[in-house]
Order: sequence, then C-alpha cells, then structure tokens
Amino acid sequence: MVKKVAPAKLTGGGGFVFEDKVAAYFFFCLLSGRSPLDPSLGTISRIDFQTRADGWLPDDILLTLSSEGERLRCAFSVKSNRQFTENAAPSDFVKLAWEQFLHEVDAPFDKARDRLGLITAPLPQKTSTKLNGLLNKARLQDPKDLATRIQKEGTVSTHIPHHL
Repeated sequence: MVKKVAPAKLTGGGGFVFEDKVAAYFFFCLLSGRSPLDPSLGTISRIDFQTRADGWLPDDILLTLSSEGERLRCAFSVKSNRQFTENAAPSDFVKLAWEQFLHEVDAPFDKARDRLGLITAPLPQKTSTKLNGLLNKARLQDPKDLATRIQKEGTVSTHIPHHL
C-alpha cells in the first residue's frame, strides 16, 4: 500500500522553525530586559522547553517572569498554523488548558498567579478582533463571577467542564 505523502511543511520542520522564531523573540526579551507580555507581569528570568515531564500540559515553552520580587510562570503551546476560526477555539488546546487549570493532572500550575497560552500563526483580522474582544471581556469581569457563570448550563462552550 502506498503511504500518503507528508506535507513539505511537516517534513521540512516548519513547526520547529516557527517554534525557534518564538523562542528567539523570548530570548531577545530576556537579554534586553523587556517584558514579552503585559509589562505588569514582569520580565523573563528563565526559559524552559518541552516541560511535559514537569507537569505542564502546554509544554512547548515555559517562561518564568519576575516583577517586584513576585514570580509567575507562563506555559505556552506553540503551533505554526492557525488554530482559531472565526467561531471556534481549538478544542484540543481548550481541553488541555482546562485540565491544567483544574488540576486534573498533577501539576505545578498555580491558578492565582500562573498563565497558560497558545502561540499561533497570525490570525485573520476578523477572527483576531473577535478573539481579542472575548479575552477582554474575560479580563474585565471578576474571576468569582466567571467561576459562577461557568457552572450554568448553556453559558460556555461544551468543551469546558461545568465544575471548578
């Protein structure tokens, strides 16, 4: 039987090239003392890679950030292709993030401090606008309200467990 031909991006290491570019950006931030994310989160003090063995489910890149003596970690999954559509988030990442957040696995994640993220190829403008609007709504509400609302049937994605 003839095997399917793998896409050139896969066989040529396209995903690794993208991850290397993301890592290069974070190393630039580390060396220059710049904050790679929201400045209130601090600057990078450490970068780790492939951290699944340490309990991180988004395991491609783990940043340790420091600000005024406080430490937090940001665990990222890095994907070289577009993951979001205009109407949906990638279900595999959503599931992974909730498993990490809810401690369904032994994990070092501290939901009071740490962050989870997905780094992807640039999104189309319309999708980017919708996603950023949703993220801003989540940031602006009280986390206690979010925890209450999430448990009500029909208010969130079917991929999100209704127990916190």
